This record gives sequence, C-alpha cells and structure tokens, in this order.
Amino acid sequence: MESRFFELAYDMLLTTSMDGRYQHVNAAWTRVLGWSADDLIGRTYTDFMHPEDLDRSADFLARQGDGSGNNQSELRLRMRSRDGSYRVIDWRCAFDLDAGLVHAAGRDVTDETRMRDEIVAREAVLRNLVAHQSETREKEHTRVSGDLHDSAVQHCVAALMFLDGVAREADDSQLPAVMRATEQVNECLSAIRRVMGGLDADDDTRSMLDDRLRTIAAAVARQFQAAIDVQLNVPKDISSDLASVACRVAREGLVNACKHAAPGPVNLTAEEDDGLLRIRVTDAGAGTSPSRLGAGTGRGLLILDARVGSHGGDLQLEVGESRSSLVANLPLHGPASTSGRMTG
Repeated sequence: MESRFFELAYDMLLTTSMDGRYQHVNAAWTRVLGWSADDLIGRTYTDFMHPEDLDRSADFLARQGDGSGNNQSELRLRMRSRDGSYRVIDWRCAFDLDAGLVHAAGRDVTDETRMRDEIVAREAVLRNLVAHQSETREKEHTRVSGDLHDSAVQHCVAALMFLDGVAREADDSQLPAVMRATEQVNECLSAIRRVMGGLDADDDTRSMLDDRLRTIAAAVARQFQAAIDVQLNVPKDISSDLASVACRVAREGLVNACKHAAPGPVNLTAEEDDGLLRIRVTDAGAGTSPSRLGAGTGRGLLILDARVGSHGGDLQLEVGESRSSLVANLPLHGPASTSGRMTG
C-alpha cells in the first residue's frame, strides 16, 4: 500500500543515500522531467542539477544532520529535464542519519517562478514609465510655473513703477488711494514669491514650505467646505525639490480625504523625524465604503508614489473604517534609494 501511494503522489519523491545516489524514485519524475526510474537509479542528484546550483547544494547538505534522525529542510534547485531544459523544483528533505538515507519531495514551481519574474519585470517597466512621465510632467509644470511666475512678477513690478509715478503727481486727496494700491500690489508680489518658491536667495526655506502647505490646506478647505487642521514643525534647509514633493503629497492627500473619506475632521501634519520629513494626512476613514479610494484616484497616487520614490522616500496608505492616513517619509539629505513602492 505504501508503495502505491509513493507512485500516485503528484510531487516528485525520492530516496537517496547520504552521498546523493538515487535509490528509489516515483513516476512523477517521468511526468515532470522525462526521466524514467532506470535513467536515475544508481546515479547521483548532481548529474541532473544545474551547474550553478552545485555549490549551494553542497553547502546545504554540509549543514544538515544534527543526529536526531528527523532533520527537515527546504531548498530550491534547477533540475535538468531529458530534453536538456531546466525546471525549478522546490525540495523538502528529511535526513535519516541512522539509516544513512535522505528522503525528499520535490514540487515543480517553474511556471509560478516565471510568472512572478514576469510580474516583477512588468512592475519595474511600469514604475520606470510612470517615473519618466512624472518627471516630464514635473519639468513642464516647472517651466510653465516659471513662465507664469516671471510674467506675474513683471506685471507687479510694472504696476509698482506706474503707481510710483502717479504718487509723484497725486494731490493730497488722491495720495491715500495710491498708497493703498501700492500696498496691495506689494502683498501680491510677496504672495507670488512664497507660493512659487521664492526669488530671494535669503528667503527662509522653512517659512516658504510652511506658507505653501498652509496655502494648500486653505485652498482645499475652501474648495470642499471642509475643516482642515494644520500642524507644522518643518526643519530648516529644505531643498526646493523636497518642498515641491511635500506639497504634492499634501495636496493629493487632502483632496482625496475631502472627496472620498467619511465626513469628519481632516488633519495635515509635517515634521522632522530621524532625518526624514514626514508628511501625514489623516481623515475619518472609509466609513461604510469598502475603500476611500474612489474612481480616478488610483493613477494620481501611483504617480505620487513614483515621485516620492524618486527622492528616496516611501509612501504609505492605511485605510480603515474610522481612520485613514496617507504618509510620506522623505529623506532630508538626499535619496537613500529609488524604490518608492506604495504600501497599504
């Protein structure tokens, strides 16, 4: 009866001596690799193993055997088929030291391994494509923003020059109105410099990022008639690129929270933590919905993930019924890696 189960087993079964010489194999060897029992009995497993796996297999066998007679281990090897191709086999081995035998069961995982490798390769291609598209769009956005910035500043400067000329010729009754107009144009110019990244080399980058995050939160709050609590403690010496990514995370997170989360408070925090700039957006969770991610939000998060990853950071999405969070961890002193894989 035991012999019949041995032959009916779907997995490849074998018994070898301690030196690796085949003593007993089942019919699955013929189905998987094409070798018959006559081809295998008396030969060693190294005769059928991929040359690149020989050293690893030898190291594995050298570590086995603790004298208990019930030592079990697992190993993945490439085994040669009768047609010369190789199949990936996952082996589970038991060592009977008293009898001087090794019992093993092997499962063919070639197709699974190939499929997984293809998925990983396609993910890498997609990530590179998204990162390239994101970089291209970011460059275009920067160019357009720069053009708008320069144009707006030029108009403000022209307006200030005009108002200066008017003030020189205005009488006492007209002068207060001219001065108020001048103050308003100056406030516009300051706002443009803060929002667009600043023109002066002496600008405090921390204040710039603080202002930009608060401006984004206020704009999203007005758009969705939402209550957004902002708590910021951003460090000094933040690069303009890092500030740009932080603002992108804040904007995407706040918009998603206001659009897709259950009604409730929304919070935006930014702080330094062990060499990282951590941007966190939290909301009231998915509520009765299965996910806070609605239609159209997936691509935005994918692009954002690639952008964060290009700066060596990681993006985490945690969705719950009563609380959800979008968290970005961005290195303050240069990217540590380029993985940037979003987790949830």
